[in-house]
Amino acid sequence: MHDMAKINIFVFGLNKVGKTTLVEYLREKKFVPQSPTIGVSISQIIFANLTMEFTDVGGQKQFRQMWEEHLKQPHVLVYVIDAADRDEERVQDGRYELHKLLKNPKATGIPLLVLLNKVDVATRMQKTVVEKKFALDSIKDREMAVYEVSAMTGQNLDSVLNAMTTMVLKDEGIEYFVNEQVKQESRQLLDRYKKFSDAGNEAYKHGQHEQALASLNIAKEIAANLFQLGILTRGKDLQKLASLIARIEKQMDEARQASEALASPMTMEEQLLDVGGEAPNQAALTPIPVMPKPVAQEPTPQSLEEQLKAPNVLVPTTRAKAKETKAKLKQLKAFLFGTDLAGAISLKSYFAGEKFLANTSPLTINMPAITLGNVEFAFNDVVEVDEHVQNVMAGWNEPDILMFIVDATKPDTFPFGKRALSTVLAKPEAKDTPVLVLVNNFDGVEAQPLAFIDKVAEIKRTHEKGVGIYQVSVKYDYNMNEPLNFIVSTIMKDKAIERVVSGELTRRIENLKHMYAAFTSEAKSLEKAKQFQEAFNRVAKAKLIQEELFKYNPKVSKEIKACEEWMSKLRVKSIQ
Repeated sequence: MHDMAKINIFVFGLNKVGKTTLVEYLREKKFVPQSPTIGVSISQIIFANLTMEFTDVGGQKQFRQMWEEHLKQPHVLVYVIDAADRDEERVQDGRYELHKLLKNPKATGIPLLVLLNKVDVATRMQKTVVEKKFALDSIKDREMAVYEVSAMTGQNLDSVLNAMTTMVLKDEGIEYFVNEQVKQESRQLLDRYKKFSDAGNEAYKHGQHEQALASLNIAKEIAANLFQLGILTRGKDLQKLASLIARIEKQMDEARQASEALASPMTMEEQLLDVGGEAPNQAALTPIPVMPKPVAQEPTPQSLEEQLKAPNVLVPTTRAKAKETKAKLKQLKAFLFGTDLAGAISLKSYFAGEKFLANTSPLTINMPAITLGNVEFAFNDVVEVDEHVQNVMAGWNEPDILMFIVDATKPDTFPFGKRALSTVLAKPEAKDTPVLVLVNNFDGVEAQPLAFIDKVAEIKRTHEKGVGIYQVSVKYDYNMNEPLNFIVSTIMKDKAIERVVSGELTRRIENLKHMYAAFTSEAKSLEKAKQFQEAFNRVAKAKLIQEELFKYNPKVSKEIKACEEWMSKLRVKSIQ
């Protein structure tokens, strides 16, 4: 048995180069949009007997002076460059910060990986150009490797992961860790999958739906891992599990509807106070689905003009989806306009396809997903705003919310975009209507999002109702959480929606409690069997659940602390 090895990796670079997104791709094996890092972020990847700890520091000017504080005995330095950023001032800043840190005594002789990110962008600089601009050939005092990568597609990131490991563990090699992990997990995961699958099926046979759902959701998560490892071929077992979970959820939903007909649900405030206290009324509280709803695929129109002819009310195409639409509790009318025609169409598609459900995790509570899942969106016929700001009120539909969208990569549209927004807000019909301003494509190479925000920031002071201004990428569902929360704050003023969301929130909380109990129970069994690393992973997930519950009840902080102490003990046991 090999001791637990730990690699400390220091990730640095200017802001907006994709440092955190790269780290998350390495962790999750997929693109996960990230908000800018404030200060420092520390995360880990844990293999069978290897822990890779990433210290990811913020790249804004005010945080660069703090880099040295977090430079604590790294095994590898990772410097990230935006290969698509040709701004000469940014290039000079990046070169200066790189060579400045390499001169720090704490970094002497530490191997360096230089990652040229965003190579999926057509306007990227060639590798040789970047190497020259950043004077990489002058770095002679350490082992160094340069990789062209993409945090969007994952290009070359497997090679980067291997390089990080082999730079400090050449005697062992990454092959041992990966192969050993697959062998061990193949046996242990399969045993665990059968255990939770059998437990869930047994509970279902006895009508214990809550326990069945908790066990089967864990079995589903394990099955997904087995599928990735190639042990469950063609995903048949995963599909079978999903079908059973959906059947149980349907039965529980029918039971809930029957119980709601007899008793009114508690208010949101009463339910939130109840978390962590005495058990709520079980007749009204049963776990709800934790899997994202399937999204119906709509045909792609041939042109922007044809897309704009889509119905005002976004009704999905399948019969099942149409039936679901009829069950929506509230229709939210939105007046959508702006200078970004393609972005407006993408936004309509975003809500029609319920893409806000795409990244819903069973270990978290996503309030926008809960709320917006009960809402039917109705949009006006979008009219592109021209430079003369004509017909800006065309299609006015007495909206509940105004949505304005502008393309951050087209600064020439900012002046008449601002005039168009001001024109609408000056209309008596727009009084007391919340305003959502989206600066789209802010992740683009030529984006100038802050310039437009500076132009329209004063509307927050002059408009009587709420105003939200956010930088987003609708296409990549990037940074959409804040605008979704803004929309939710508008919708939640509806009492019927508030009651339904309250009930679903409580059921999600109860479901998390069951999952927490299942994770900790399994962790105890694994610890007893001296499978300390596997036990550590289960406790880590239990801790994530309690951190989610902490948002609704600070009393669970003691459970979080207990998990942290337990993880520390397991870490020590794993290396003894």
